[in-house]
Amino acid sequence: MMRARARDLWAGLGWMTFGAAIAAHATSMPIPRHLGATTITGPGLLPFMLGTGLALLGAILVLRSVRGQAVPGPDDEADPATVSNRRSFAALVLMFGYAAAFALRQPFVLCTVIFIWAFVILFNWREAWGAARLRLVAGALVLALAVGFSVEFVFENLFYVRLP
Repeated sequence: MMRARARDLWAGLGWMTFGAAIAAHATSMPIPRHLGATTITGPGLLPFMLGTGLALLGAILVLRSVRGQAVPGPDDEADPATVSNRRSFAALVLMFGYAAAFALRQPFVLCTVIFIWAFVILFNWREAWGAARLRLVAGALVLALAVGFSVEFVFENLFYVRLP
């Protein structure tokens, strides 16, 4: 449990620093007032909110660690010789593939749907059997379509950011 507390303390301090740096940088972003933007609608608002959120969550992690309420992670109980990195490698391959698709100028919605669909299936396949696998494939597709089209709508119609 002592390892978990120390790990949470350092991770929390890291997240607080990272979040504060993002929030500080966001406040220095130029506001295109000639386009009618204000401080509340400028490009730095979302990064500021995200940075502040990361810093606050880091502070909660530090507070839990100091109080002795750290949550033990899976590596605290597992034998390091039996831990496999296959799932981490699979996630890394999927993420690199997703990024490579954008580098090759592929459409955002299509790439996002394929990425989310594959990710959900890959990491839930072993737990599903028989008809549950069919529901998994269908549910993953519904989730992927909803996320792909929702994200595109939000970025293009609310943030006015063109996606590939």
